[in-house]
Amino acid sequence: MTKKGSPRLDIRGKGYRLWLLNLLYKLFLQTFYLAERIGGADAIFLISIPFIEWDLLRRRRDFPQFVRLRNTLPPDFWKGLSPEKHYRKMIRDWNEAGGTILVYHRLGLPYWQKRFQVQGSPPDALPEWGKRPVILTFLHTGTFAIVPFWLRSQRIPTATLRWGLPFMVENAYYRQIMEEGDRRYGLAGVPHYFHRLNELREMIRFLQPGRALVTALDGGRVSPETDRHDVGGFPFYVKRGACRVAAQTNAVVIPVSARRTGVCRFEIRFGKPVPDELIQKEDFADATQYLISQLWEDIKENPGDLNVTTLEAMAPDLRVKRVAWP
Repeated sequence: MTKKGSPRLDIRGKGYRLWLLNLLYKLFLQTFYLAERIGGADAIFLISIPFIEWDLLRRRRDFPQFVRLRNTLPPDFWKGLSPEKHYRKMIRDWNEAGGTILVYHRLGLPYWQKRFQVQGSPPDALPEWGKRPVILTFLHTGTFAIVPFWLRSQRIPTATLRWGLPFMVENAYYRQIMEEGDRRYGLAGVPHYFHRLNELREMIRFLQPGRALVTALDGGRVSPETDRHDVGGFPFYVKRGACRVAAQTNAVVIPVSARRTGVCRFEIRFGKPVPDELIQKEDFADATQYLISQLWEDIKENPGDLNVTTLEAMAPDLRVKRVAWP
Protein backbone atom coordinates (compact mmCIF):
# COMPACT_ATOMS: atom_id res chain seq x y z
CA MET A 1 0.00 0.00 0.00
CA THR A 2 1.24 3.45 -0.86
CA LYS A 3 1.52 5.88 2.01
CA LYS A 4 -0.59 8.99 1.83
CA GLY A 5 1.26 11.77 0.06
CA SER A 6 3.97 9.56 -1.42
CA PRO A 7 4.22 9.25 -5.20
CA ARG A 8 3.18 5.97 -6.77
CA LEU A 9 5.14 4.83 -9.77
CA ASP A 10 2.87 3.96 -12.66
CA ILE A 11 4.90 3.17 -15.75
CA ARG A 12 2.38 1.40 -17.94
CA GLY A 13 2.42 -2.38 -17.98
CA LYS A 14 2.03 -5.41 -15.74
CA GLY A 15 4.13 -8.01 -13.97
CA TYR A 16 6.93 -8.22 -11.45
CA ARG A 17 9.52 -7.00 -13.94
CA LEU A 18 7.64 -3.75 -14.34
CA TRP A 19 7.27 -3.47 -10.56
CA LEU A 20 11.02 -3.94 -10.19
CA LEU A 21 11.72 -1.38 -12.91
CA ASN A 22 9.45 1.10 -11.13
CA LEU A 23 11.20 0.48 -7.83
CA LEU A 24 14.67 0.84 -9.31
CA TYR A 25 13.68 4.01 -11.13
CA LYS A 26 12.27 5.54 -7.95
CA LEU A 27 15.42 4.67 -6.02
CA PHE A 28 17.53 6.13 -8.81
CA LEU A 29 15.61 9.40 -8.81
CA GLN A 30 15.76 9.73 -5.04
CA THR A 31 19.51 9.05 -5.06
CA PHE A 32 19.98 11.41 -7.99
CA TYR A 33 18.18 14.33 -6.33
CA LEU A 34 20.05 13.81 -3.04
CA ALA A 35 23.40 13.68 -4.86
CA GLU A 36 22.65 16.90 -6.75
CA ARG A 37 21.77 18.72 -3.52
CA ILE A 38 25.01 17.59 -1.91
CA GLY A 39 27.44 17.65 -4.83
CA GLY A 40 25.77 20.06 -7.26
CA ALA A 41 26.17 19.77 -11.03
CA ASP A 42 29.37 17.72 -10.73
CA ALA A 43 27.32 14.97 -9.11
CA ILE A 44 25.05 14.85 -12.15
CA PHE A 45 28.06 14.33 -14.38
CA LEU A 46 29.48 11.57 -12.17
CA ILE A 47 26.14 9.75 -11.98
CA SER A 48 25.81 10.04 -15.76
CA ILE A 49 29.10 8.24 -16.47
CA PRO A 50 27.81 4.64 -16.08
CA PHE A 51 24.69 5.53 -18.08
CA ILE A 52 26.86 6.96 -20.85
CA GLU A 53 28.94 3.78 -20.99
CA TRP A 54 25.83 1.60 -20.97
CA ASP A 55 24.26 3.74 -23.69
CA LEU A 56 27.38 3.40 -25.83
CA LEU A 57 27.25 -0.37 -25.38
CA ARG A 58 23.58 -0.78 -26.30
CA ARG A 59 23.95 1.53 -29.32
CA ARG A 60 26.91 -0.37 -30.77
CA ARG A 61 24.98 -1.72 -33.71
CA ASP A 62 23.82 1.82 -34.62
CA PHE A 63 27.38 3.07 -35.01
CA PRO A 64 27.98 1.86 -38.62
CA GLN A 65 24.79 3.63 -39.67
CA PHE A 66 26.00 6.77 -37.88
CA VAL A 67 29.22 6.61 -39.91
CA ARG A 68 27.28 6.21 -43.17
CA LEU A 69 25.22 9.28 -42.36
CA ARG A 70 28.33 11.30 -41.47
CA ASN A 71 29.89 10.34 -44.79
CA THR A 72 27.20 12.26 -46.66
CA LEU A 73 29.14 15.37 -45.61
CA PRO A 74 32.72 16.02 -46.80
CA PRO A 75 35.64 15.17 -44.45
CA ASP A 76 36.69 18.80 -44.00
CA PHE A 77 33.24 19.64 -42.61
CA TRP A 78 34.04 17.72 -39.41
CA LYS A 79 37.16 19.74 -38.53
CA GLY A 80 39.14 16.64 -37.60
CA LEU A 81 36.42 15.16 -35.34
CA SER A 82 36.48 11.37 -35.69
CA PRO A 83 33.25 9.33 -35.81
CA GLU A 84 34.15 7.61 -32.53
CA LYS A 85 34.67 10.87 -30.64
CA HIS A 86 31.57 12.39 -32.23
CA TYR A 87 29.42 9.39 -31.24
CA ARG A 88 30.66 9.49 -27.64
CA LYS A 89 30.12 13.24 -27.46
CA MET A 90 26.55 12.89 -28.76
CA ILE A 91 25.67 10.26 -26.16
CA ARG A 92 27.47 12.08 -23.34
CA ASP A 93 25.70 15.35 -24.10
CA TRP A 94 22.32 13.60 -24.36
CA ASN A 95 22.71 11.88 -20.98
CA GLU A 96 24.08 14.93 -19.21
CA ALA A 97 21.27 17.14 -20.52
CA GLY A 98 18.79 14.48 -19.43
CA GLY A 99 20.25 14.53 -15.94
CA THR A 100 19.92 18.30 -15.83
CA ILE A 101 16.26 18.07 -16.88
CA LEU A 102 15.66 15.80 -13.88
CA VAL A 103 16.41 18.75 -11.60
CA TYR A 104 14.04 21.04 -13.48
CA HIS A 105 12.54 22.15 -10.16
CA ARG A 106 15.95 23.61 -9.20
CA LEU A 107 16.98 25.24 -12.48
CA GLY A 108 15.58 28.59 -11.35
CA LEU A 109 18.08 28.78 -8.49
CA PRO A 110 20.96 31.28 -8.93
CA TYR A 111 23.45 28.40 -8.78
CA TRP A 112 21.92 26.82 -11.86
CA GLN A 113 21.15 30.02 -13.71
CA LYS A 114 24.88 30.79 -13.80
CA ARG A 115 25.40 27.56 -15.73
CA PHE A 116 23.37 28.78 -18.70
CA GLN A 117 24.85 31.25 -21.15
CA VAL A 118 22.28 32.95 -23.37
CA GLN A 119 22.98 34.39 -26.80
CA GLY A 120 20.39 36.50 -28.61
CA SER A 121 16.96 37.52 -27.36
CA PRO A 122 14.79 34.97 -25.52
CA PRO A 123 11.01 35.22 -26.07
CA ASP A 124 10.31 37.55 -23.15
CA ALA A 125 12.91 40.03 -24.46
CA LEU A 126 11.21 40.41 -27.85
CA PRO A 127 9.25 43.63 -28.52
CA GLU A 128 6.23 41.47 -29.40
CA TRP A 129 6.24 39.58 -26.08
CA GLY A 130 2.86 39.74 -24.40
CA LYS A 131 1.25 40.86 -27.65
CA ARG A 132 1.77 37.73 -29.76
CA PRO A 133 2.61 34.07 -29.06
CA VAL A 134 6.09 32.78 -29.89
CA ILE A 135 7.11 29.59 -31.70
CA LEU A 136 10.70 28.44 -31.22
CA THR A 137 12.05 26.00 -33.80
CA PHE A 138 15.08 23.77 -33.37
CA LEU A 139 16.98 20.93 -34.99
CA HIS A 140 17.82 17.75 -33.09
CA THR A 141 21.35 18.94 -32.36
CA GLY A 142 23.40 19.40 -29.21
CA THR A 143 21.33 19.51 -26.04
CA PHE A 144 18.09 20.63 -27.72
CA ALA A 145 15.89 18.88 -25.13
CA ILE A 146 16.89 21.29 -22.38
CA VAL A 147 15.43 24.39 -24.08
CA PRO A 148 11.79 24.20 -22.88
CA PHE A 149 12.84 23.40 -19.31
CA TRP A 150 15.16 26.38 -19.17
CA LEU A 151 12.43 28.63 -20.59
CA ARG A 152 9.97 27.43 -17.96
CA SER A 153 12.56 28.07 -15.25
CA GLN A 154 12.47 31.69 -16.48
CA ARG A 155 8.72 31.70 -15.76
CA ILE A 156 7.89 31.65 -19.47
CA PRO A 157 4.80 29.48 -20.15
CA THR A 158 6.30 27.00 -22.60
CA ALA A 159 5.09 23.74 -24.11
CA THR A 160 6.65 21.33 -26.61
CA LEU A 161 5.04 19.77 -29.67
CA ARG A 162 6.44 16.28 -30.08
CA TRP A 163 5.84 12.82 -31.52
CA GLY A 164 6.51 10.73 -28.46
CA LEU A 165 7.56 10.81 -24.83
CA PRO A 166 10.20 8.89 -22.86
CA PHE A 167 8.77 6.38 -20.43
CA MET A 168 9.82 8.46 -17.41
CA VAL A 169 7.22 11.11 -18.30
CA GLU A 170 4.54 8.53 -17.44
CA ASN A 171 6.07 8.12 -14.00
CA ALA A 172 4.28 9.71 -11.03
CA TYR A 173 7.51 10.48 -9.17
CA TYR A 174 8.90 12.31 -12.20
CA ARG A 175 5.64 14.21 -12.62
CA GLN A 176 5.78 15.28 -8.99
CA ILE A 177 9.16 16.93 -9.59
CA MET A 178 7.82 18.67 -12.69
CA GLU A 179 4.82 19.92 -10.73
CA GLU A 180 7.05 21.18 -7.92
CA GLY A 181 9.04 23.18 -10.45
CA ASP A 182 5.88 24.53 -12.06
CA ARG A 183 4.65 25.80 -8.70
CA ARG A 184 7.97 27.53 -8.06
CA TYR A 185 7.89 29.21 -11.45
CA GLY A 186 4.22 30.17 -11.30
CA LEU A 187 3.33 27.75 -14.09
CA ALA A 188 1.00 25.34 -12.28
CA GLY A 189 -1.42 23.88 -14.80
CA VAL A 190 0.59 24.98 -17.87
CA PRO A 191 1.02 21.84 -20.05
CA HIS A 192 4.50 20.61 -20.84
CA TYR A 193 3.69 18.72 -24.04
CA PHE A 194 1.29 18.37 -26.94
CA HIS A 195 1.26 15.28 -29.12
CA ARG A 196 1.41 15.83 -32.88
CA LEU A 197 -1.17 13.15 -33.67
CA ASN A 198 -4.08 14.02 -31.41
CA GLU A 199 -3.49 17.30 -29.58
CA LEU A 200 -3.09 19.87 -32.36
CA ARG A 201 -6.31 21.68 -31.47
CA GLU A 202 -5.21 21.98 -27.84
CA MET A 203 -1.86 23.31 -29.06
CA ILE A 204 -3.54 25.99 -31.18
CA ARG A 205 -5.64 27.06 -28.19
CA PHE A 206 -2.50 27.20 -26.07
CA LEU A 207 -0.78 29.63 -28.42
CA GLN A 208 -1.93 32.88 -26.87
CA PRO A 209 0.09 36.10 -26.37
CA GLY A 210 2.70 35.62 -23.66
CA ARG A 211 3.14 31.89 -24.34
CA ALA A 212 5.79 29.93 -26.23
CA LEU A 213 5.76 26.66 -28.15
CA VAL A 214 8.94 24.69 -28.91
CA THR A 215 8.94 22.38 -31.93
CA ALA A 216 11.44 20.62 -34.20
CA LEU A 217 11.91 21.27 -37.89
CA ASP A 218 13.51 17.88 -38.54
CA GLY A 219 12.65 14.34 -37.47
CA GLY A 220 10.32 11.61 -38.62
CA ARG A 221 9.81 10.21 -42.08
CA VAL A 222 9.43 12.28 -45.21
CA SER A 223 5.76 13.25 -45.54
CA PRO A 224 3.62 15.77 -47.46
CA GLU A 225 4.62 18.27 -44.74
CA THR A 226 8.30 17.80 -45.62
CA ASP A 227 10.12 20.05 -48.08
CA ARG A 228 13.59 19.85 -49.53
CA HIS A 229 15.77 22.84 -48.69
CA ASP A 230 19.41 23.71 -49.11
CA VAL A 231 22.04 24.30 -46.43
CA GLY A 232 25.51 25.18 -47.63
CA GLY A 233 25.02 23.23 -50.83
CA PHE A 234 23.63 20.15 -49.06
CA PRO A 235 20.03 18.89 -49.24
CA PHE A 236 18.00 19.20 -46.09
CA TYR A 237 14.47 17.82 -45.57
CA VAL A 238 12.43 19.61 -42.91
CA LYS A 239 8.79 20.26 -42.08
CA ARG A 240 6.96 23.52 -42.71
CA GLY A 241 4.44 22.99 -39.90
CA ALA A 242 5.91 25.57 -37.52
CA CYS A 243 5.48 28.38 -40.02
CA ARG A 244 2.01 27.17 -40.99
CA VAL A 245 0.91 27.26 -37.35
CA ALA A 246 2.47 30.70 -36.97
CA ALA A 247 0.34 31.96 -39.85
CA GLN A 248 -2.77 30.62 -38.09
CA THR A 249 -1.93 32.09 -34.68
CA ASN A 250 -0.06 35.30 -35.57
CA ALA A 251 2.97 33.93 -33.73
CA VAL A 252 6.53 35.21 -33.90
CA VAL A 253 8.87 32.43 -35.09
CA ILE A 254 12.50 32.26 -34.00
CA PRO A 255 15.17 29.55 -34.27
CA VAL A 256 16.81 28.23 -31.11
CA SER A 257 19.72 25.88 -30.44
CA ALA A 258 21.44 24.56 -27.34
CA ARG A 259 24.82 22.96 -26.71
CA ARG A 260 26.96 21.71 -23.86
CA THR A 261 29.95 23.95 -23.09
CA GLY A 262 31.24 22.22 -19.95
CA VAL A 263 30.16 19.97 -17.11
CA CYS A 264 26.43 20.74 -16.85
CA ARG A 265 27.04 24.08 -18.53
CA PHE A 266 25.03 25.01 -21.56
CA GLU A 267 24.73 27.71 -24.17
CA ILE A 268 21.31 28.58 -25.58
CA ARG A 269 21.19 30.64 -28.76
CA PHE A 270 18.11 32.50 -29.94
CA GLY A 271 18.14 33.61 -33.56
CA LYS A 272 16.44 36.44 -35.37
CA PRO A 273 12.65 36.27 -35.87
CA VAL A 274 11.33 35.29 -39.26
CA PRO A 275 10.06 38.42 -41.07
CA ASP A 276 6.26 38.48 -41.08
CA GLU A 277 6.15 38.89 -44.84
CA LEU A 278 7.77 35.45 -45.23
CA ILE A 279 5.23 33.83 -42.89
CA GLN A 280 2.43 35.33 -44.97
CA LYS A 281 3.56 33.52 -48.13
CA GLU A 282 1.36 30.52 -48.83
CA ASP A 283 4.02 27.83 -49.26
CA PHE A 284 6.17 28.85 -46.22
CA ALA A 285 9.27 27.77 -48.15
CA ASP A 286 11.15 31.04 -47.70
CA ALA A 287 10.21 31.25 -44.02
CA THR A 288 11.45 27.71 -43.36
CA GLN A 289 14.65 28.35 -45.31
CA TYR A 290 15.22 31.45 -43.19
CA LEU A 291 15.06 29.32 -40.03
CA ILE A 292 17.31 26.48 -41.12
CA SER A 293 19.88 28.84 -42.61
CA GLN A 294 20.38 30.41 -39.17
CA LEU A 295 20.49 27.04 -37.42
CA TRP A 296 22.98 25.72 -39.95
CA GLU A 297 25.42 28.48 -39.04
CA ASP A 298 25.51 27.09 -35.49
CA ILE A 299 26.11 23.59 -36.84
CA LYS A 300 28.97 24.68 -39.10
CA GLU A 301 30.61 26.29 -36.09
CA ASN A 302 30.13 23.18 -33.93
CA PRO A 303 29.70 20.13 -36.24
CA GLY A 304 30.08 17.75 -33.31
CA ASP A 305 26.65 18.84 -32.10
CA LEU A 306 24.97 17.08 -35.03
CA ASN A 307 22.80 14.21 -33.81
CA VAL A 308 21.55 11.24 -35.81
CA THR A 309 18.06 12.66 -36.35
CA THR A 310 19.40 15.77 -38.05
CA LEU A 311 21.85 13.73 -40.12
CA GLU A 312 18.88 11.64 -41.30
CA ALA A 313 17.16 14.85 -42.43
CA MET A 314 20.08 15.34 -44.80
CA ALA A 315 19.93 11.79 -46.16
CA PRO A 316 16.40 10.40 -45.58
CA ASP A 317 17.05 7.52 -48.01
CA LEU A 318 19.61 6.17 -45.55
CA ARG A 319 17.20 6.20 -42.64
CA VAL A 320 16.87 2.81 -40.90
CA LYS A 321 15.40 1.58 -37.64
CA ARG A 322 17.85 2.10 -34.80
CA VAL A 323 18.23 1.12 -31.17
CA ALA A 324 17.85 4.51 -29.55
CA TRP A 325 16.92 8.12 -30.14
CA PRO A 326 17.80 10.95 -30.90
